[in-house]
Amino acid sequence: MELIFDVWQWVENAAVPFSPVDPASWGQLGDWVGGVGGTFITFASLVALVFTLRLNRAAMTRQSVYALFATMSKTHDDLTASFQIYNSNGADVFRVLLSDFNVCLNATVKNYPELNVRQTIDVAYSLFFYGATISGRDYLKETYDSSKVKAILDDISLRRNRLTSLYPKAKGHRLSGNQARLSNYYRNLYGIYSFIDESKLPAREKRSILKTVRTRMSNHEQALLALNICSHLGAKWEHEKLLARYEPIKNIPKAFLSLPGGSSIEDFFPEVNFEFEQRRKSRVILLGFDLYGVFFSIKVRHAANKQVARTTAANGG
Repeated sequence: MELIFDVWQWVENAAVPFSPVDPASWGQLGDWVGGVGGTFITFASLVALVFTLRLNRAAMTRQSVYALFATMSKTHDDLTASFQIYNSNGADVFRVLLSDFNVCLNATVKNYPELNVRQTIDVAYSLFFYGATISGRDYLKETYDSSKVKAILDDISLRRNRLTSLYPKAKGHRLSGNQARLSNYYRNLYGIYSFIDESKLPAREKRSILKTVRTRMSNHEQALLALNICSHLGAKWEHEKLLARYEPIKNIPKAFLSLPGGSSIEDFFPEVNFEFEQRRKSRVILLGFDLYGVFFSIKVRHAANKQVARTTAANGG
């Protein structure tokens, strides 16, 4: 506004004395243009410099984020490749691990039937993860009936001994706890998601980056991650809203996991838009009726009320 006012003042003051044939008038005009124009150019240059510095800083930040993400992703791949159980290697190990979890789950359902579904998964996954170690026993004793937990461990031990006799090379690998194998894996995976989530990248770019992590995970990896999140060990995924924002388990097929009480994976995670749900989530029904001789048609969209389903599953209904 001040610049416009100055221009108007100059026009008013200089309109009468200014003469195209008078060199003095041109000199006054040049002095004014040089003063105002020079100030404007200096200010514009300063704004451009600040803008350039901000762009460079943003580019350096993005570059550092991508560099660290690449390092953490390589660590994830290296950890997965290092897994070995008997004749299974790499990502194929998760198929064996999921089978071992099902042994723990069946033993829990058999010996502790009064638990609701979420508690059953918590006990089964804790025994699957810790095995018969002191840390696992201590947590379960504080939260659950110790005699029931002992009965579950005895049942698992019988199955482990049977596997040991059938496959001597599998001794120490099957149903003996997976803390040493999975703790770094899940710690690094959670670190990848939380690091990208806390970065200053745009939300859409964050989702795109973390989608590449999910696409490298097999169905068995995502299923075991879902079970980890259902237990107390992976509660942070839900508390920090990482599960809702980035859906790292959305590729799990329908009925891929056999859960007690007829529960399904979508009952526990209403915030996740699973791939198998996308075709039935927005079912369109055409209703037609006649009103005063005029036919009307209405399209009604029906969506499954998953929150009710989740409440039922969480309470063992």
